[in-house]
Amino acid sequence: MPMTNRADPSNVELAGAALAEVAAQHRPTSVVSWSATLDVLLAHVVARELGIPRLEADLDLGRLLLDGHDPSDGLSAERVVLVADAITADRPIEPLIAAVAGGGGQVVAVCSARDGVRTADHTP
Repeated sequence: MPMTNRADPSNVELAGAALAEVAAQHRPTSVVSWSATLDVLLAHVVARELGIPRLEADLDLGRLLLDGHDPSDGLSAERVVLVADAITADRPIEPLIAAVAGGGGQVVAVCSARDGVRTADHTP
């Protein structure tokens, strides 16, 4: 779902709502995104539309943390949708997939405003 001006709040709202609609069919229980501004904004809208919590991923001294905690501390049985403005070399999804799986969760969908939506069956 391309956005002409990705920083425009109305575009973020529209894209987030559309991604949430598609992600809903996978019955996610939480949303995870990198801490980049547009990723966070988009993930917030998706989580709000789905009525589920959002976790923010960041690197701290080379360790991936979700909301400042080790992912193994609480993702057991979570059905996670990964949300990004764009999947790039700077913000790859592979570490997020590994973190979710390492914490006992399952990535059920990957949603990107620029790269479309993929189910976990098609995730790299």
